Amino acid sequence: MVIRLIGYMVMGVVFLSVVALSVEQLMRWKLKNDFFGDVQKLACLINAMADQDVNSRYDLSIRVPPGGIVSADNRRLSACCQQENLSFELRCPVSSFVIREGEYLVSLRRREEGVDVHASRK
Repeated sequence: MVIRLIGYMVMGVVFLSVVALSVEQLMRWKLKNDFFGDVQKLACLINAMADQDVNSRYDLSIRVPPGGIVSADNRRLSACCQQENLSFELRCPVSSFVIREGEYLVSLRRREEGVDVHASRK
């Protein structure tokens, strides 16, 4: 009887450990996918700004998870998170920037020769 009880307790601990690890992996996956979705939205907005009037503005909130980075240079927007990369070709030149881990308010402003991007921490 005691051996069964100990066996059930061990199985319960193993089960809870597996569940905890699965939930942690699921949360990392969700953070990464939310981040890549935000980067894709940023790329779409920059491309949409190419058709806007000069001095048009748009603000976007973006959260970069631990270990993540967003960078842009000329006509390319790149993101990296958890050893996965995502890159977008942009229709117009953008100012160079690098955004590291944290929450940011990204401001886009259409200028004569492209889009000016400014990121500030929230």
